[in-house]
Amino acid sequence: MKITSFTRYTCLEGVPENISIEVCNDSKENSVAFNVSDLVPFYYLGNKSENNPVNRKDQAFKPVEVAVNEIKTKEKWTPKDVYRILAWKMGKIKHINLEDKYKDKKDISNYTSEPIFEYDQGWSQDDSDESRLKIQFRNSHELDEKQFGLFANAVIELHDCYVNKSKDSIQIWKDLLALATDKKIDLNGLGTVYLITLLHFITQGEKPIVDRFVLAALAVKQLLDEGYNIPKNSIIRGCSLPSKTEKAAKELMNPDSVYGKYCALLRKQFPNENEDLKDREVDQALWVYGHYFKVI
Repeated sequence: MKITSFTRYTCLEGVPENISIEVCNDSKENSVAFNVSDLVPFYYLGNKSENNPVNRKDQAFKPVEVAVNEIKTKEKWTPKDVYRILAWKMGKIKHINLEDKYKDKKDISNYTSEPIFEYDQGWSQDDSDESRLKIQFRNSHELDEKQFGLFANAVIELHDCYVNKSKDSIQIWKDLLALATDKKIDLNGLGTVYLITLLHFITQGEKPIVDRFVLAALAVKQLLDEGYNIPKNSIIRGCSLPSKTEKAAKELMNPDSVYGKYCALLRKQFPNENEDLKDREVDQALWVYGHYFKVI
């Protein structure tokens, strides 16, 4: 019986301390190069390269991505905007169905008209009627029309507060956590990653989006920059965020938190990419790159 040995990297400079990287010592592969312009196309449907690590069902239809990203720049939000942000982050938009509908377009990358959104089962199929929007979380818990309306209006109020500068991002985060744990609205299933996504949109991109794939990719890139070889399928552990009910969640905006260190490392590794960070090109590239590894 052959025993496989691994080298484990921990306590990486600038990387959240709970993240570790395990590399198989028998691997003959070299690291996959990190290049934003090479990786971003894999984020979208239509790229069938054998080097693409992202499953087609997880890829995005570009007109949908553009429409969702533009919500950041809107001065006034409606419940539909909140709905689309959550559906997008939770993977509840039928990107493949929409791509099939627009296959007659010769150059989909330049398609600018807003697409008609389609959602998974358990979600409202017509988001034009904002009084009938409902959400079904992955744990089968449903947020009905009334509950979603209360939640969406509270989020819209926070967005208004940020736009008129009556609250900063730190206070917005505290208010989002309070809203997400408010017993008047049963938000069981709306975790920290989704709350940070809302924070990203409310703050017009000031606070970056993060998830386990992005955290993993950034940690690997840190080692690549130091000259280490981290082949694909290496194991990345500890890329989760604290639960919204944990004390650590309240401290996520602190520089020493998982999120704080992630933001600092992001800006250290991409010092000249401020606009790309807001427009999510770097985030998309990191998300794709994270799929080359086993993120646990």
